[in-house]
Amino acid sequence: MLVLSGFAAVAAVTPRVAVFGGSGFIGSRVCQTLVDAGCDVVSLSRTGEAPAWASEERWCGRVEWRQSDLLSDRHPPLGQVDGAVSCVGNMRPSPRWESGSFFGLHWDYEAMVRENGLATDRSAAAARRAGASRFVYLSASSAHQFAYGGALMGYVDGKEAGEEAVRQRFGDAAACAVGPSLVLGGGRYAGLQQAYRALVDVPLVRAQTRLFKALKSGVSTGWVPQDAVGEVALTPPSEVGEVARAVCACLLGTVGEARLAAFREEQRAEYETRGILADKERARALDFCFIDGSDQIRRVARECGTPSLLAAAVAGGGLAAAGGEVVAAEAEAEAAEAAARRA
Repeated sequence: MLVLSGFAAVAAVTPRVAVFGGSGFIGSRVCQTLVDAGCDVVSLSRTGEAPAWASEERWCGRVEWRQSDLLSDRHPPLGQVDGAVSCVGNMRPSPRWESGSFFGLHWDYEAMVRENGLATDRSAAAARRAGASRFVYLSASSAHQFAYGGALMGYVDGKEAGEEAVRQRFGDAAACAVGPSLVLGGGRYAGLQQAYRALVDVPLVRAQTRLFKALKSGVSTGWVPQDAVGEVALTPPSEVGEVARAVCACLLGTVGEARLAAFREEQRAEYETRGILADKERARALDFCFIDGSDQIRRVARECGTPSLLAAAVAGGGLAAAGGEVVAAEAEAEAAEAAARRA
């Protein structure tokens, strides 16, 4: 049972959260999850409007929908905020046709770096000026970043630049990135999501991927980006609601340190398999909170991002560290008890 006695010493102040890209597919679900947890939310996007799917939803009326273009507006209309989330990003091809490319499609490197990296830096700077104490960035899984070279290198470099910008602005203790793979759900390609997961989220496929990685890691070429493309293709998609709950769990501090330490060990093993561990250690990539890929996102969403845990964190002080730490400790205890019962 969740015990909330530790919240007594924390002032119950409703936190105000900025969501950059809050009108988008994932950002709008983040807004909804935060409102349901008891936060005040301001969404900033190029349209400044609620998405069509949510326009009649009750929670939608509790969000301040504001218009801002981070690439041209250095001082977006935030007001005072306690925390922030950035769901801003772009990997769409350029509208310009390019002869000789993949079906004429062309990805503009500079544009993708701006829209993933520079936009994130500006959102983090604005949030910091507005008083945010914590920032969560929607990035991409490390497998995607390893696999997507060539035409999509601007996307990869932009996401990595965004992560670095958030860490520089907020420090490793107050910065977090959530890196999904393919994200479906919310009525988007519902049939495809079910079929895709049924195809790849099975023990045989997972065992095949692990075996192939083990074999390739033992040869001179090692596990290379071309191999990772296959790994990404066989990765189960993330459900959009779970991504939103994982983001909110990171923001509200309900993910305990023991869980993060276990995730870091998983990431360390993956980086070693890819032959990039030394580079990642030099960049201190394991020094901050990074929820990496669909499996870690699902575990955080289901074990740390339930509606009751998120609401308890807000009721206990919102983004104040003590509130999140109490909930995180209780979540860790509940997870340990559940594991013991299963054993």
